[in-house]
Amino acid sequence: MRPKDLHTLVLAAVASMGLHLVAGVVLAFAPRDRARPELVEIDVKASPPPVPMATPPMPPEPPPKPVRLARRPAPPRPDLAPPKPDQPPPPPPPEVVPRVFGTDLSGETQGDIALPQGNTLNADPNRPRPAVVPTAPPTTGTPAPPGAPVGFAPVDDGEIASFPEVADEVKAPYPPEAEARQIEGTVQVRVEVNGDGSVHAARVLKGLGFGLDEAAVRALKRFRFKPARDRAGRSVPCVIVWRYTFQLDR
Repeated sequence: MRPKDLHTLVLAAVASMGLHLVAGVVLAFAPRDRARPELVEIDVKASPPPVPMATPPMPPEPPPKPVRLARRPAPPRPDLAPPKPDQPPPPPPPEVVPRVFGTDLSGETQGDIALPQGNTLNADPNRPRPAVVPTAPPTTGTPAPPGAPVGFAPVDDGEIASFPEVADEVKAPYPPEAEARQIEGTVQVRVEVNGDGSVHAARVLKGLGFGLDEAAVRALKRFRFKPARDRAGRSVPCVIVWRYTFQLDR
C-alpha cells in the first residue's frame, strides 16, 4: 500500500471517530422528547333521577268530644184541677196599704183629733198591731213600776195623735272648719223623744261632714219638746226625724 492511501485512510478514520464523538455528545445533551399524553376515553353514564320519597299519611283527626247540654228543668205545670168541694177556697190576699212619705211634721185637724202629716219615719201600716202597746218608763228619776219595759220604747206611729213640737230650741255654733269652707246645708237626725219631752238619743241619718253632723247632734240633745200624745191624750215617747239646717250669716 502506498503511503498516500494510508494517510487518506487514517484521516478518514479520524474524521469518522470525531463525527461519532460529536454525535454522542449531541445526543447526550439533547432534550428528550416529552411523552405525549395518551387520550383516554371515559364512558359517562347519566344517573337516573332520584325516586321521590313517599309522603307519610296524615294521622286521622280525633273524633269530636261529645258535648253535654244541661237540661233546663221543666216549668211546673199549673194546677188546673178545680178545688175539691169539701175544701173551702183559699182566702183572698190581704190588701197592701201604701206607705206615704213626707217631710212636714205639722198636721191637719179632723174633728177633735189632730192627724199627723208627713211622717218621715213612716211605720209600715201592713205590720200587725200589738195587742198591748208598751209604755216607756218615767224619765223624771222615779223608779219604774214592776214589769215595765227597760230602755227607750217608742210608741208606734199609728197610735200617735199629735207628734212632738219644739218647746225650747238650741242653736248650734257653726263649726270653724265648715265656716272657713263656706259649707251650708241640712243634717238629717233621728231623734228619740221621751214622754216628758226630753231627748233620749240622736243619730245622724244624712250628714254634711266638716263638724256639722256632730254640732247638730249636740244641739238636738239639748232640745226640749212638747211630748207626743196618743189618741187617749197621754204623753208617749216616739221617734222623729229632724232636719237641722246650717246657714252662714250674710
